[in-house]
Amino acid sequence: MPDERVAYLGGGDHLFQRHIDERMVNNAAARSELERIGVRRWCANLRNARSAVVARYGPAYRAALISTMRQVVPDEVLASRMALGWNAGVITIYHNRIRDALDAAAGPLFAEAGSEAITAFSAAARSSPTVERGAADEPFEDWSFERPVAVLNACMLLSDPSVTREQFLTRKAIFDGFHQRKDAR
Repeated sequence: MPDERVAYLGGGDHLFQRHIDERMVNNAAARSELERIGVRRWCANLRNARSAVVARYGPAYRAALISTMRQVVPDEVLASRMALGWNAGVITIYHNRIRDALDAAAGPLFAEAGSEAITAFSAAARSSPTVERGAADEPFEDWSFERPVAVLNACMLLSDPSVTREQFLTRKAIFDGFHQRKDAR
């Protein structure tokens, strides 16, 4: 099984990006900037910091991912036609084992990359202008960002600039019930 195929089955950089996102959204100093610079700028700063870190540490992460996949997932499963990738096929039953083994194998890499991402994010946030009160949450003014998953979902929804306003609102509506403030209901 070629390394490229093993990395693909392991989701490529997905788990690495997710680790950086979770580290950022759970960082109190980074989260405190959300209200000051607004959700759009916050998410843009996250994407930029994450992209730089993934570009720098990506090769080391992929090597750890491939090694972990080869240790955790049996060869016959990797070679199976049903092993379609991270979000489909039989690989998903190994998700938790892969993630735990990868956290153990790449812990120092995750720590260093996470710290670098927070540093880059903080520098970008410091130079970001303060938004007007009330505009910080637009277009999520009816959401509560107390839960980190709400911030991650907002960033995911804002990640594709080619989406029209109508498409955006349709996609956002799927998450509205989970993230609305109690007083908005």
